[in-house]
Amino acid sequence: TAAWESLQHHQKFIDDKETYGILQQQVSELSEDVSTLQMFHVQPTSEPRKAFEAPVTEIVTFVVNPGETKEKVASIIESIAQALTAAPPSAGVFGAAWGPIVEHENMFALFVGWSSVEVCDIVFIAHVHM
Repeated sequence: TAAWESLQHHQKFIDDKETYGILQQQVSELSEDVSTLQMFHVQPTSEPRKAFEAPVTEIVTFVVNPGETKEKVASIIESIAQALTAAPPSAGVFGAAWGPIVEHENMFALFVGWSSVEVCDIVFIAHVHM
């Protein structure tokens, strides 16, 4: 992940052929087919830094299903993010933030910082069985 001041700042970086060319070369060493890689830009509704500074960061994408509204899905994700952010430190949550994905009008992303993968799994399993 990279934090950009704005989408325009990222575009300016992409337009710098020399610097961006070096990055593209490095990325191509990680994958034989870079066309399979996907890059998303998320406009977070709150500061996501705590989620990314945690030992483990969970990134969840949500797609608005046919028959649902973006507003309803956004409201549910906002509720989840607020509940996670309000959790006591003993719960192992460092913070949560979410926002719409710029490239896909019916998608959102949620970032959650956890103390460990195991804590994330325990919380998920506990809520699935509620």
